[in-house]
Amino acid sequence: MKILMKMACVWILLLALLASGIAESSAGRNVLEDDELPEGVYIYSPAERKFLPYNEVDGRKVYQVIGLAPGDSTVSVKVSLGKQTIWQEDTISEGNGYFYAEIPADKLDIEPEYVLDVQSGIYSDSVAFWVYNGTISEYALDPLHLALLEDLQPDELNLYEEEMKKEASGDSDDTGTGDQAELVETGPNEFRNAEYSYIVGEDGTATLTYYYKHTENLKLPEVVDGFTVSGISFELFNTASGVRTVTIPNGITKCPMSPFYAWNSLTAIYVPQDHPTLASVNGVLYSKDLSTLIAYPSKHPEKEAELPNGTRKTGDAAFFKSTIRKAVLPDTFRELGADTFAYARYMRRITLTDNLRILQNGCLRDTGLLSLMIPSNATANGCFTSNCTSMTEITVMPGNETMQSIDGVLFSADGETLISYPAGKEGKNYTTPKDTVIIGAKAFVGTVNLERVTLSNSVEEIEEDGFRYSSIKSVTIPNSLTRLPENVFMGCEKLSEFIVQSNHPTLSAVKRKYLYSKDHTIFYCYPLGVKESSYVLEKETEEISGYAFAMAELKNVVLPEGLKRIGHQAFYGSSLNSIYVPGTVKEIEIQAFSYSKIQYAALGTGVEILGGSVFNASTGLGGVSVPDTVKSIGSLCFLNTPLARIYTKEGSFMHQYAVQNQLMVDVDEGDYEKFTESIRTNRDPLRALGYVTVQTIRITSNDKVNIRKEPSLDSRRLGMAEKGEEYDVIDIIYEGDRAAWYKIEMEDGTEGYINGKSAELL
Repeated sequence: MKILMKMACVWILLLALLASGIAESSAGRNVLEDDELPEGVYIYSPAERKFLPYNEVDGRKVYQVIGLAPGDSTVSVKVSLGKQTIWQEDTISEGNGYFYAEIPADKLDIEPEYVLDVQSGIYSDSVAFWVYNGTISEYALDPLHLALLEDLQPDELNLYEEEMKKEASGDSDDTGTGDQAELVETGPNEFRNAEYSYIVGEDGTATLTYYYKHTENLKLPEVVDGFTVSGISFELFNTASGVRTVTIPNGITKCPMSPFYAWNSLTAIYVPQDHPTLASVNGVLYSKDLSTLIAYPSKHPEKEAELPNGTRKTGDAAFFKSTIRKAVLPDTFRELGADTFAYARYMRRITLTDNLRILQNGCLRDTGLLSLMIPSNATANGCFTSNCTSMTEITVMPGNETMQSIDGVLFSADGETLISYPAGKEGKNYTTPKDTVIIGAKAFVGTVNLERVTLSNSVEEIEEDGFRYSSIKSVTIPNSLTRLPENVFMGCEKLSEFIVQSNHPTLSAVKRKYLYSKDHTIFYCYPLGVKESSYVLEKETEEISGYAFAMAELKNVVLPEGLKRIGHQAFYGSSLNSIYVPGTVKEIEIQAFSYSKIQYAALGTGVEILGGSVFNASTGLGGVSVPDTVKSIGSLCFLNTPLARIYTKEGSFMHQYAVQNQLMVDVDEGDYEKFTESIRTNRDPLRALGYVTVQTIRITSNDKVNIRKEPSLDSRRLGMAEKGEEYDVIDIIYEGDRAAWYKIEMEDGTEGYINGKSAELL
């Protein structure tokens, strides 16, 4: 019999690291026995194998948490002690895929074992940690990352420890010129030393792309490894956790708009007075002539930002995640750049003058504004107020020739395009005016009170992301609307109803829940508010649209024979347990199952193409059977799937791909057939392959419990179970997060089901 041991080994390794770390710490040493530094209170993270100190942010002592999540998604961060929630906060991940939170240090005591849980709509993760009073080394100044030990290969661990030890020992060059001994060429004209990564251009000068250290007061270098530094890249914003001030020397003149927008601790940006292209006013970065505000540090001490007279525009993301409360623009001001105030959650007021001309896409999105008055001369490039959950109305000054406000909702001047519905607007029901033709991109994003939307018979188009992450429960789709973008309802967690007339020319709502094309050949959307454990697609279905099941809590979806297309991100972030893809599907498009909870997948003979990142970040993926008909596999297809075993045929394209990419692969013909058939017939693949499961239930009901043939109260009874009896679990069928049925094996070998309310999982 085969025994499932990998996870056990991981936990044993974690416990071993923990035991050694705490033992050494109690003796006044840290886990890697570096030189002692001043004592303090720190987090011990076994996932990172190091101590992590608190930082001071705005006078508060906090532990910083940084992690990965899809951009612009809500992330819930929680610290628990046993069953007690110690602290919890919701945050929004940035467009680059990072999220950030701050745990107040005074919430945590020394010694207890805490658990940090992080959840978004598409994934969840947890890290055990301790707060400990001991010593610390320089490399422990990183914030707590959600890195799992099993994600780090041995060579990565070794490289990590070597780099951190060298950094702690002071081998790097504190002058900012880099460390020649550490120099590594990472690509054509791309280099890395102990402090920076950089690219050397055709002119022989360097552009900084990444910063690896955590200096509070950072002075960017004029020279790195002998190359004159002339620029910083947009990517540099990801890399400087803990930096409070940054100084840009005269030689750096190539500066993209707001390269520092994700430096969450930044309080000031300085440049010399004689800098040829840049200027600093009270720690705020401007162009030399002050006409453009390039970057306002997110933690700037002044919470009312009053721009100087002469300033004409802001750069993209200039106030990104700023903690300001109010912004005042001068009469000279003309343009708000894209994402200017994005995620400035504390900002309640902004003064827009009559001279304002352009509001770029997203310039006021995700702010704390309560209302907005748009000047008479302003024009908008796209939706600029999406996800402002406190905003209750938008008004437009008389004389504006491009926009108007109807009942507090922003429209184009002719009333044909609904540009933005204020996310915090009161009222549960909304019907679009009779002249509305287009629902603009992101128009209803992030609404918090709206439940029912009726689109008038004039509406012909909904643009991309029209209702993304909205609070809506029901949408009435008129006959005039004949096509939908693929991601229009993504993340609408409460949506449970589509109302479509029976005579609609192109669309159909099966049971007023599931959105199909008129002939049922295309499946458009599974509403996330419908809480089911499984769903069977209509037998006529030939195509699953992109995002159709994205973030759905379904455990099982049955795909019909004859299905031809699985669109991009079709099951992105879903809770699928397993799926069988019939061979009539020739191509599975990019990210189809990425970031999902899928454990097993079987691809039928006939599938030819796996797109890029199809299973990327599906960290629980245990097995996939891939036929020899597959001839093309996109990049990163199995990235971050550490437990995945590939079942395929010897010599197949998949076999070669698995060997080249160091994936676990099984080419036993019998195992491939057994695994595929078990998934196709919705049976336990591990039992089919001879694995032993170790999950057990104990009957808790005071009365005898029926063992039924199928997971239904209407199913035939096979036998009885009494309180205290224990059974090995073959499978668990969930409804939401609750175990609805346990599949067990009786003494005579017969398989049956016990209701989840009558037993506990041991």
